[in-house]
Amino acid sequence: MKAYIFDFDGTLANTLPLCFDCFRRVFKEFDNRDVTNDEIIEMFGPTEVDILRKHLKTEQKEQAVHEFLSRYERDHELYIQPDEEIIRVIRSLKDAGYRLAIVTGKGRKAFDLTFEKVGLETFFDVTITGDEVRQPKPHPEGIERAMQVLGVEATETIYIGDSSADVEAGRRAGTEVAAVQWLPVSQTEKFDEQTVRVWHTLKDLEQFEASRRE
Repeated sequence: MKAYIFDFDGTLANTLPLCFDCFRRVFKEFDNRDVTNDEIIEMFGPTEVDILRKHLKTEQKEQAVHEFLSRYERDHELYIQPDEEIIRVIRSLKDAGYRLAIVTGKGRKAFDLTFEKVGLETFFDVTITGDEVRQPKPHPEGIERAMQVLGVEATETIYIGDSSADVEAGRRAGTEVAAVQWLPVSQTEKFDEQTVRVWHTLKDLEQFEASRRE
């Protein structure tokens, strides 16, 4: 194993409660429409901006996008804090010489804001956001681009995420795959542990890494 590629929202940062709140408020303000977390999850794949442009009915779409991003930045510290255990584990992978990347559906502006504030920005060799690919997950484009930049093969790589789209994207890219449920997020997707590796704690990742060194 030479490379670890991660999803971001719900995997490295507990951003989903903030995302849900911002989407709910914008849909209510601009469409007078109440949306549930499950309805928002069904929209996931494209960036936040593309989700709003696609699903809002208002003609004030760009104003709604501006409101979403402004609220995301304004309320960020109310919802999201650095996770010292995640930082410790990522630092240990970096110190062990692994190549590290993030492939996320999040837009670059929102990603950069959170990436810096959660204390992970110094560890990763490449980050690819949703507005930098043509095809969102479960398409493997982002993972394939990350591997190309890292200079690794799929057989040397594991992709780690918290959704079925992440699992499918990793499989289509030909990497090993792990589905994670180690953050207290509102998205609690169920995985069949007979067909996919599931990590419930960061210790599971550490044990996997140790086994690959033996």
